[in-house]
Amino acid sequence: AEEMADVYIVLEELKCLFSIYNDEIEKQIDYKLDRELKRIKCRELSKQ
Repeated sequence: AEEMADVYIVLEELKCLFSIYNDEIEKQIDYKLDRELKRIKCRELSKQ
């Protein structure tokens, strides 16, 4: 957990340095999760 806390702190610092807001990050997370779910579905369909 200590290493994860370190990463979290650095990410928060980067957000401040580059003026990145949570809503921008959330949009990217949504996009990437959707893309990954599509990949998983394609793999499952190709196995059938």
